[in-house]
Amino acid sequence: MSAKFEIADNTVEEIAERLVEKFSKKFLHINLQDVYFAFKDSQKSKWRAQTSLIKGVLSSFTKKKVAVTIWKQHWVTSDEVERMLILYHEFLHLIYDDDKKNYVMVRHDIENFREMLMDFGIDEEKAKQVFGTLEGTK
Repeated sequence: MSAKFEIADNTVEEIAERLVEKFSKKFLHINLQDVYFAFKDSQKSKWRAQTSLIKGVLSSFTKKKVAVTIWKQHWVTSDEVERMLILYHEFLHLIYDDDKKNYVMVRHDIENFREMLMDFGIDEEKAKQVFGTLEGTK
């Protein structure tokens, strides 16, 4: 069966909103109105999520600038902490270039993983504590 793509459900945007609010300094440049969230529906996937810029012909069909595609089978079986970490990781790929007036994709380097460790630690308990404060921002 080949992969199918669909608009992501509201849980994705709800978590993204809380994440951007919680890490407002880190993700100040991300306007969620610019982000299209989609699900990849397939039995297997090489990735849990991926982020790409919407450009070329596709940009003629939407005002969105960024697509975050999430492997649906993983998302629906993940708890909220895992979901938050997925989106956090994807948002680290985005920077905003003021000269181009658009987003630019960046690859991860050791600094990105250091950032995640600083914010969430090396175990799930710290991530749950951080996420617990996110839940309070609903």
